[in-house]
Amino acid sequence: PFLHMLGWGVWGLVVFTFGACDLFTPRIPENPLGNGGTWRQPDTPDRVIENLRSAISERNVQHYTRSLASDLVFTPTISAENRDPVLWTKWGITEEETYFARLATAASLFTGHHLDLFETSQIIIDNRHVAYQATYTLQMQHSRNSEGIPVEVKGKVVWNLSQQPDGLWKIERWADQSLIGAPSWSDLKAAFFK
Repeated sequence: PFLHMLGWGVWGLVVFTFGACDLFTPRIPENPLGNGGTWRQPDTPDRVIENLRSAISERNVQHYTRSLASDLVFTPTISAENRDPVLWTKWGITEEETYFARLATAASLFTGHHLDLFETSQIIIDNRHVAYQATYTLQMQHSRNSEGIPVEVKGKVVWNLSQQPDGLWKIERWADQSLIGAPSWSDLKAAFFK
């Protein structure tokens, strides 16, 4: 009886193995970045700006934060800082990721997200540091506009980019300046961080 049961066990294993051949067929590979999206090696300061703009258009949190240095220093507009000085005292890469992840989720059912940059200028500080200045319009359609959170913000931005030890560039310092009568990027960050 034991050999008979063993025979049926072996036979069952053979049937199971051949019946389950799909287990060993190749699958379509998954994208290692999760959301996919547009990403170019940031080996120049311009590529960092391109990647940031693409991350915003595609609501890609990983690519957004990959454009920022781990020790990012953010300076909000004067009005945003006056409204909530405590919020900005420890603002860094973690807060940027939190705000953008919440914004990306609120914008997931909508299209037409984009960052437009005007009157741009680039100042080369040295071979590893560049200052980039521009007037911006950021358009993010989202589900929280009924709460009074704007879908369009405007202002002036100053990004200090630095070349990291690995040779790639990132935004190390970010200063936001408001335009009269328009909500700023700082206002959007504060609204989605809370």
